[in-house]
Amino acid sequence: MKKFYSPEYGFLHACKKDGSLWYNLTDLCQTLSMLLREAEALVRTTRGQIREFNVRRQKITSCNRYIDQDGLLTLLIECRKNQANGYRKWIDGVVTHSLNNPSDSQELEEIPVDSEMTSYEVRLAYIDQYRKKQRTGRSKSASARSAQMQPSLFPQGRVRREDVRQICSPAQSQSQSSKPFVPADGHMTVEDFFRKEMAYPEFIFHLDGALKSARQYIRTLSKKQQKIAQQHINVLTVFRGMLKGNAENLQYQPSEAACL
Repeated sequence: MKKFYSPEYGFLHACKKDGSLWYNLTDLCQTLSMLLREAEALVRTTRGQIREFNVRRQKITSCNRYIDQDGLLTLLIECRKNQANGYRKWIDGVVTHSLNNPSDSQELEEIPVDSEMTSYEVRLAYIDQYRKKQRTGRSKSASARSAQMQPSLFPQGRVRREDVRQICSPAQSQSQSSKPFVPADGHMTVEDFFRKEMAYPEFIFHLDGALKSARQYIRTLSKKQQKIAQQHINVLTVFRGMLKGNAENLQYQPSEAACL
């Protein structure tokens, strides 16, 4: 059983068994402010698996019930909490990555617990271990960056001609990188699309109609499907706001639409 800690989300116990990843249900409920029986009911409704492991009990572990990845996604979607998205990113980037890549694991090392130690003292011991690892990680990354910045008098291997050109003529390399974007396979740029195919006001009109129809359609879906559809609508809404905000920066007069 692996232990992970985050200053924002607390502790999370997880393991990899029989090719599947399992997450402690009590730790998830504490972070998401959910009742244990409510979380179990949500997992069972979506056919998620709940499994009990015989884990050596410590003073920071409260139960041996674990859920799979499907149950985890169900809780994160149905809890309707603001921190659920950030919690999911932390689990994907730290917990899941560590379980799938043991060589790059960020788990906490096991601390021998005495009977005289309270649960608060045990938590503080693991938190101190996490802080020490963070400090050592920052120092290693800083030393690695400084080593990369130092010039090498004896470079290993053969120097490529392209590298010599970039070092000797940085102005030329900058001018080459600042060349205008040329789309491949005959595709148009955004400017050409608004000038030749569809005028900007007409495109916004069709986009508003699509968003309105989508908001009416998601009312007929289930709650889980509504969550996914609402995310798509939010992305398009942000894209529409970006277009409206940059409307004044258009340096050309769009012609009449060429397509129906």
